[in-house]
Amino acid sequence: MNEITRQVLNFDPFAPIKDILDNPQSDSNTKMLYLNLMHNANKTKAEYLKEIGDTYYGISWADFLRIVKDYGFKIGYCQKYTNSWSSKGTEEENIIFFLEEKGLILHASSYEGNLNTAKIYGEVKVGDKLEKQQIKALEWCSCGHNGNGTMHFDVDVREGFRYHLDALLEAFEFSKSWTKVQHLNLDLSNEQIYINRNMINQSCPEVRKIIFG
Repeated sequence: MNEITRQVLNFDPFAPIKDILDNPQSDSNTKMLYLNLMHNANKTKAEYLKEIGDTYYGISWADFLRIVKDYGFKIGYCQKYTNSWSSKGTEEENIIFFLEEKGLILHASSYEGNLNTAKIYGEVKVGDKLEKQQIKALEWCSCGHNGNGTMHFDVDVREGFRYHLDALLEAFEFSKSWTKVQHLNLDLSNEQIYINRNMINQSCPEVRKIIFG
């Protein structure tokens, strides 16, 4: 794993100024100064990730799709709709991608030409105890044991898509078909940016095979 990228992603510009912002004794000029420093720190992070060809907050939808294609993900479902929340009335995409050989599902959506949401779901095979490299790879993941020698995970990849996925690919063997169905936000069927059961039902057979086995 790239340790520099790990440290960049792990840096929280809000942490060192939280006490200052929460302190009622801090004057408005001081708070504004530190907020500007936080903004600049986030800008520097985005510039670094852009320079190494990874995802960052504000990345264009087109650039994100190129990164996804580089890893061999294919489209299993695509919904196009007019964005009623925006005065621009842009056409958005809500897509389920899949990587068949690794049993990975990627759900992503656009907003006004930029990346809006992006989350990878998968299942990995684990032993009795996680190795150090595996613990690092799961650092940003929500995960849990399935009780059968596998672990389900999901990870937000709006920042550091390449970093997160490469770390997982280096550390684990993956289940091509999941042994346990993940939540996948299936109950939030009224929200276009979430996966819902109708989307799964309309997806290609490869997506359903990964999720349901």
